[in-house]
Amino acid sequence: MKLQQQTRWEKSDCTHLKNSTEHWLHLFCEKYECPSRICDPGWLLYSRSCFLLTNSNLGWVQSKELCASKQAHLAIANHDRIQNFLFEQVKDKAYWIGMTDSVVEGNWIWVDGSKVRDGIT
Repeated sequence: MKLQQQTRWEKSDCTHLKNSTEHWLHLFCEKYECPSRICDPGWLLYSRSCFLLTNSNLGWVQSKELCASKQAHLAIANHDRIQNFLFEQVKDKAYWIGMTDSVVEGNWIWVDGSKVRDGIT
């Protein structure tokens, strides 16, 4: 996916794997440091994923749809190191992540369907 211009959206945070042709490069990255070219311009590489911080006043559902339009999803911050990376990037701004209880009220899951670990807030 190519971003033709830098657009400013707020309150959405997308992650994606660039495309299936780079799948093998991601496998390589499991053992070795990933080159930054794996992510499109404007996206940040961390822990074998590409993150896009955008600026807009969208709600959670609209942010989720925006990410889907970019072949991505809201960030899954299921490890302390990913949370710390995201906190470092956003500083005092507010962004949506891919945690939801929309399926069953009070039962939190990530947008990929995986269960939220105890202690993740």
